[in-house]
Amino acid sequence: MELLDSRRLTGPNLYWNKLGAIIEVCIDDTDPRAIESSWQKHLQRMLDALNWGQADTLSRQFPDFLALVFAAPLDALYAATEVNEWAFAAMRDELCGVSDAPDFAAESERLKTLVAEEQIPALVNLVNTCHERGIAMHYDDEWASVGLGKYSITWPVHEIPAVDDIDWSRLGNVPIGFITGTNGKTTTVRLSAAIAMAAGLTPGVSSTDWIAVGNEVLDKGDYSGPGGARRVLQDSRVDIGILEAARGGLIRRGLALQHADCAVITNIAEDHMGESGVHDLATLAEVKWVVTQVLSKNDTLVLNAEDPLLAERGKNSKFNICFYACDASCSTLVAHMKAGGRAMYVEHGIITWFDGRSRSKLIAVKDVPLTLGGAAIHNVSNALAAAAFTLQLGISASAIVSGLKNTRSDANPGRGNLYRYKGAQFLVDFAHNLHGLDAIFATIDAIQAKRKLVLLGQAGDRSDDAIRDLVRKVWSLNPDFVIIKEMAEYARGRAKGEVPDIIKKELMLLGADESRFTYIEKEIDAAKFAVDWAQEDDLALLLVHGEKEAVADYFAGLKSSAND
Repeated sequence: MELLDSRRLTGPNLYWNKLGAIIEVCIDDTDPRAIESSWQKHLQRMLDALNWGQADTLSRQFPDFLALVFAAPLDALYAATEVNEWAFAAMRDELCGVSDAPDFAAESERLKTLVAEEQIPALVNLVNTCHERGIAMHYDDEWASVGLGKYSITWPVHEIPAVDDIDWSRLGNVPIGFITGTNGKTTTVRLSAAIAMAAGLTPGVSSTDWIAVGNEVLDKGDYSGPGGARRVLQDSRVDIGILEAARGGLIRRGLALQHADCAVITNIAEDHMGESGVHDLATLAEVKWVVTQVLSKNDTLVLNAEDPLLAERGKNSKFNICFYACDASCSTLVAHMKAGGRAMYVEHGIITWFDGRSRSKLIAVKDVPLTLGGAAIHNVSNALAAAAFTLQLGISASAIVSGLKNTRSDANPGRGNLYRYKGAQFLVDFAHNLHGLDAIFATIDAIQAKRKLVLLGQAGDRSDDAIRDLVRKVWSLNPDFVIIKEMAEYARGRAKGEVPDIIKKELMLLGADESRFTYIEKEIDAAKFAVDWAQEDDLALLLVHGEKEAVADYFAGLKSSAND
């Protein structure tokens, strides 16, 4: 029996809408019921010593581990992880005869000291007061913020004033929403931010690529977890929060807030299977569904009607559902509209809004640059999601039209960027799983090409079989040439050259001789090779991940030099 992980749950999460501590246990052949019973017994013994009362616990078995969770005070979560670890050690002593649990008396005294050192009574009082007043609050180890965006005040957590000394008249909430799903999250976030700015608002944006306030990028990197959300919502310039929620943050920590006004789930597709207990689409859908924990029954959940799992969950949901679909004949969409449900969809090439009673035409798909004239169906879907999302957050239809119309393809680096140079076309995209490739292949089908080149790589945390599946998918495009790249920043434990070698061997098994592929380590060098390789009427699909901006700058430079 092995302890795989121990961590805090700091917001609404996969397990429940509570704060607490979780351990993940590799159980081997041990009866999970015996583990849970023993763990609860020892946990309660320690909680009694800490005067924490009756344990509020939960257990869940996954294919590769057993999760054991208990609720804990918000200002004692670090101590709670150590309580959980002691309960695990005591349970293992009992069930496996392993004698490594610290002495109970000594450990309980140590944990009492840890709890006392961690406690922040002013923080607990402030959280309770904000709840009573209906004002959002979020905090981390360093900062505590009351209110959101332009209606917020932030203090160091150890310098929180007395609640009676706070000027509550200047505090309040701004509209906020979460965007999640397997693919399309970041593009939907960027379109939504552009729409918000077209409405004269300053959005606070957290995403996989960066955090930003309006047009100012505060920092680059993956900020799709609770830390990114908290940081932008502390900014006094923010009028509206547009927050990406990716799988990792949802599983490991949960959400940054207890309430949002709207949430979007774009789709559920295979990606990172076998990690963190997620081995099937149903479990992945549960992870993405975490964003609904911060919605009240009167709030809106925006769902892709063309995704089977989301369509089914939406039909049985307690929330106000707004479905969207590229195909107006989608059966889920049609039934929903007949029942008076709200919907955003494409009809005769026009993005159309149905408010439950009447239809309003917004904008022609061909006039939305990110759709590449309608060829990029996945970005048509993302535009629909962004339009529905921002409309539910109170933004006008005219601002939605303006935001969609004026967001250029190259303003979304690495996601459906089409460049033309000397008669050839270069499509740069972030697609990294089979679902993403399906979307980009549909785009390619609408582009006539004499020859095709593909730049291909994969992150090291995918299984060998998943990497081979990706290669087979790319080969089904019948490319004339393949560039195999390294993804050092996504190696995740693999040695340099290991993933490219799997790709090379699979290509050869598929019938590719060595004249049809090459290895180039860096994406920017691969892009330059593709430009040299391409002739008039050729198409290069560049699947770019780590050097999106460098590749975008390179093509911008080519365009500029061609115009000189």
